[in-house]
Amino acid sequence: MGNINEQLNIAFIFDSGKFNTGWYGEEVFEVIMSVEELKNCSDEIVIRAGDILDRRVFGDLSPFLIKDDLCTIDFQPISWGGLKGWPFCWVLQNISEKAAKVIDDILNKKLVAYKGMARVDMLSKDERKQFWKNLIPLCSVKENLITAFHNECDGEEENFVFEEATKKLSYAISIGSYTHEENEHFDEKIEVDLDRDLSEMNFALRKELQISGAMIWKSIEEISKIKFFHPDDKSLFQNKEYLCEYPFLALYFAAQGVERLQKIIIELMYYKNKDLRSEQDRIRRLLMSHNHTGLRDYINKIAENDFKDNENILFDVLLQFYNDARYSRFSTQDDINKELKLLEKIGGGNKEEYSENIKKAFGTALGKIAFSYYNLVYSLCSELNIYAYELESESTACLVFRGEKSKKLYNIFLQIKQSKKELIFWLLKYGQKHPEHEFLNVFQELDFDRANIGTYISEIFDNKNGCEYLSDAVDVLYDELCEENKQKWKERLEGVDYLIGNSNIIFDEVDDDEES
Repeated sequence: MGNINEQLNIAFIFDSGKFNTGWYGEEVFEVIMSVEELKNCSDEIVIRAGDILDRRVFGDLSPFLIKDDLCTIDFQPISWGGLKGWPFCWVLQNISEKAAKVIDDILNKKLVAYKGMARVDMLSKDERKQFWKNLIPLCSVKENLITAFHNECDGEEENFVFEEATKKLSYAISIGSYTHEENEHFDEKIEVDLDRDLSEMNFALRKELQISGAMIWKSIEEISKIKFFHPDDKSLFQNKEYLCEYPFLALYFAAQGVERLQKIIIELMYYKNKDLRSEQDRIRRLLMSHNHTGLRDYINKIAENDFKDNENILFDVLLQFYNDARYSRFSTQDDINKELKLLEKIGGGNKEEYSENIKKAFGTALGKIAFSYYNLVYSLCSELNIYAYELESESTACLVFRGEKSKKLYNIFLQIKQSKKELIFWLLKYGQKHPEHEFLNVFQELDFDRANIGTYISEIFDNKNGCEYLSDAVDVLYDELCEENKQKWKERLEGVDYLIGNSNIIFDEVDDDEES
C-alpha cells in the first residue's frame, strides 16, 4: 500500500447474524475504541456505522468493496448467501494504515462476527461502492476526545448512544455537528486528473481562470440591481425593489467564481510541490467538494496566505449559500429569502447608506479575494514556466484581475456606469455633430413611447458587460477635470448621474416651431 502512515478510509465488516445480542453496535464500539492507536491519534478520525441494507449483498458482497493488498476479507465463505445477517459496517475515515492493521488484528481475536477490513474509495462512481453514504456519522475521535454528532428528534437533541461506553473507556466527550469535508456536496460526475500533461493543464486552467473572473464580474452586476432595506425601514414596496434572481445570482456567480479560483490554485500547487503527492486523496476530495472554507484553509496553509475579517465572512456566506441555501426553496422552511439575509451579513450601517454599503462591502471583499488569488496563480505559473494567468483583453475577467483597483469591484462597476452616462450625455447634446449623423435619415426611427426612454436607457446599464476601454478614457478625462476644478467636477458627476438613465425623467414632445 506504500506509506504505512498514509491516511485512508477503511471499512470493517461484521456479520450481524453472528452477534449474541441485537445491540451489537455497542459491542463493536467498545472493542474498536479501546485500541491505543485511536486514543493517541493526532488527526481527527470520523466514524460512520450501520448495516449495508442492499439485498444485492446476499448475492455477492465483493463488488461493494475494494480487493487490494490491504483487504483481509475472505470472500469465498461470505459470497452467495454465506452471511447469517446483514453486513454490519464501521467506516473509519482518515485513519492510518498502521492503525487500521492493529484494529483488524484485535477484532479478529475478540469478535467472532468480524469478517475483515477493506479500503473504501469515496470517489468511486460505482453505485455499490457508495454504500458508505448510507452509514450514519456517529462521532469523531482525536487524541483522547470523542466528539459525538447529534441528531435531532422532535426538536430536541438525543443523547449519544455510546455515552456510557465512552466514559468507561476514559475518553473525554463533547457534542458537535457533522460538518466535515466529506459531508459537503460533491460533484460525483467530475473526473479529477492530477497527473495530466503540463501543457494541457496550462491551456485548460487559462480558460478556467477567465471563466472564474467573468463569473465574479457577473456577481457584481447582479448585486448592483438590488435595493437593500434597513431593518428599521417599514416600506410596503420592499419586495418590488428587486427580482428574486438578483441576490441568488449574485451569490451563485461569486461562489462559482471563487471556488474555481481555489481549485486552479490547488491543482497548480499539487503540480509544483512533489511533497503534496502523499495528500492526493485529500486533494481529490477538495477538488470535488464545494467547500469554500476548506479550500481556503488548505491554500492558506500551503501558501502561507491569509485574509481579513470581511473576506472570511464572505467565504462563510458563499459556503452557506452553496451548501444550504442554493436549493432551500425545494423544502419546507421559515425564510424564503435566505440570499438577502446572507448578503446583509457582509455590510450595512446607517439607514441612509445601508443598501450601497452592502454592495460596496461585498464588492471589496470579493475583489480582495480575487486579487489575492490571481497573484498566487501568477506566482505559481511563473515558477512552473506556464502562462495560465493570461487573459483575453476583451474578457470582463480583466476588470476583476487587472490590478489594485480590482480590490473594489463595486466601485469599478459604478465608474463604468458613470462612463456610459457620459457617452449618452454627449450623444444627447452633440448627437447632430456626430460624423455619422447625416446617415440617420436613411431609415425612420422606431416609434418609441417617449415616456419610457429613461427606462430603456436604465436597462442598458443593468444588462451590458463592462466597457473597459470607455471607462479608462473617461477616467483620464476626469482626472484632468478634477485637477482643474474639483468642485465643478463633483457637480458634473451629480448632474450627469441624475440626468442620464433616470427612469423618473419624462422626455416631453417638442413642437416643430420650438425646434426651429
